[in-house]
Amino acid sequence: MSIIIHKTGLSPPARAVLIVVDILGLKAETREVNLSKRDQYKPDYLKKNPLHTVPLLEDGDLVLADSHAINAYLVSAYGTGEQSKLYPTDLAARSIVDQRLYFDATILFQRLRTVVKSRTSPTQDQENDIYEAYSFTEKYLEDTPYMAGFSCQRRIIHGRISETGKRFVVYLLNSKYSDVQPVGWLCGGALISESNILTSAACLTEVKYMYAIAGYRRYVSGTDIDKDECTRVKKNKIVETIIPAEFKGSQNPEDWMKYDVGIAVVEKPYNFTDLSYYVLCSYAPAKTFINYDKRLEVPSTESYIFGWGGNRGRKPNAKQDLNTEYMHEAKTVLTNTSFCEHYVSEKMKAVVQSSLLCAYGSGYIGGSGKEDFDPDPSLDDDCLWRRFNLNAPSNGTCEDEFHEDQKNFNDNLSDEIPERRSFDGFADNGGICENDHGGPLVTFLGSTEIIIGISITSIYTSRYECEGPYLYYGVAKMGPLIRCLMAKSSETLALCKQLSYNAKKMKIVWPAASREQIITTTPKPTRKPSTRTTRQWSPKRTTKHNTKLATKHTTKHILRFTRKEVHIKMRVTENHKVLKPKDVSLRPIRDIKL
Repeated sequence: MSIIIHKTGLSPPARAVLIVVDILGLKAETREVNLSKRDQYKPDYLKKNPLHTVPLLEDGDLVLADSHAINAYLVSAYGTGEQSKLYPTDLAARSIVDQRLYFDATILFQRLRTVVKSRTSPTQDQENDIYEAYSFTEKYLEDTPYMAGFSCQRRIIHGRISETGKRFVVYLLNSKYSDVQPVGWLCGGALISESNILTSAACLTEVKYMYAIAGYRRYVSGTDIDKDECTRVKKNKIVETIIPAEFKGSQNPEDWMKYDVGIAVVEKPYNFTDLSYYVLCSYAPAKTFINYDKRLEVPSTESYIFGWGGNRGRKPNAKQDLNTEYMHEAKTVLTNTSFCEHYVSEKMKAVVQSSLLCAYGSGYIGGSGKEDFDPDPSLDDDCLWRRFNLNAPSNGTCEDEFHEDQKNFNDNLSDEIPERRSFDGFADNGGICENDHGGPLVTFLGSTEIIIGISITSIYTSRYECEGPYLYYGVAKMGPLIRCLMAKSSETLALCKQLSYNAKKMKIVWPAASREQIITTTPKPTRKPSTRTTRQWSPKRTTKHNTKLATKHTTKHILRFTRKEVHIKMRVTENHKVLKPKDVSLRPIRDIKL
């Protein structure tokens, strides 16, 4: 006897059952229940399901209501191989799945259903309940891409889309107010406090007016920032930049790499418990910590990178935006700085040793998910070295499949970088790959994620492909400098001066708001002016009359603006005073009686 499912297309629980049926590859007969015609109250249906709900499952003699119970039964009865893991046989794993199902049935779905069923706007209490339910959901998803059944929660997919995102990772966008407009300009960063973003100094000097985007997995370009609901509402102006005074935005790597770290200060401090992010964006922002322990920056340390940059460098004069739509993540491994020193000039070797981290392996962040270099454990050290040093003599036993594609791979870094990133000319290239500059390199201290590096650059091949090894700014190596950038007390600032770690702070004064954002209404008199030379209203009726008149003349504008954004100015010529109607400018718009 075939499986029969009573359902309606408008029911989310019924659709959930159909999804499971499809996953399991089952053949099932579906019977539509017309709720508007009250089919669910017909005697035959009530006999099978006294709850008169959909969906309803019939499988032989079994009659079962409730989508959660139906799905659990279907997987247990018909799931094979990988399918059976949807409802695990292990009691501990199954209990987690059961708990999430109960959470959906009793909290999440019910709170949403209450509002949808009422067909009215939700009350404030109902809104709060929904926000709270979403916050519970995000908490479950904090360390895993799935609500349940994901046993490897710390696994990093090599250069693929980050399923969960990282709440502390942000990106910086150029604004229309900047004098220079590089195509697809983007830099990464990490929140280290409610107001401060750790990023690279190069990012903070390339363009002047920048927005920070936090709590969003999706990349939106600076030109489209007002077309996306999240970025339009949650964009945050950078109002101050703090970089080392010694930083030089020149084309010589030795001038900028040693000091390529900076702090961006946002206009509005982030509220890490703001639940509106879960509705408009992806998740509420959060801060992370900076590592000052050099023991976490030793070779063989596994680490992770995040960003939205493309998977190849932009060729000169190219106009396309190469950034990826969603945040990508990749795993990498710190190696000895000697790997990276081979590609730099003699002047740069000292900088690499003192300030930078070198990493290779596993993958880059870009959109294709292709691994750039995954070391083969069967190869000896000489073979591993040749993967990064194509001029080294071969012992004849190493595979050399990379040689043709990378014959220009070992170009001197001091020759390679000026072509790709010119700080005077604001070239677009840079970072782990295209536009990943400034993003965090992260490792775990126990279960806590901490920043050990800041993305600086990779080597570009002659075909503008991003190849390892990769260079990162070592935050523990240069810990005193970073502390000095954030220093506030006079004692610390004095010590920083002794160490020659001086901070260059720049306040960013944004252009004044457009006149279209402010409504200035001067009421016109509704009666003939007096015979006096200067037009005026009767002083006895000034406040009351002008309040009504101002309200009348601004009615058509009120619905376009939010609270406290309507400014009504009224000029009364008597004694040259400006009178502000009390009942208009200081009250919420929705309270104005029209």
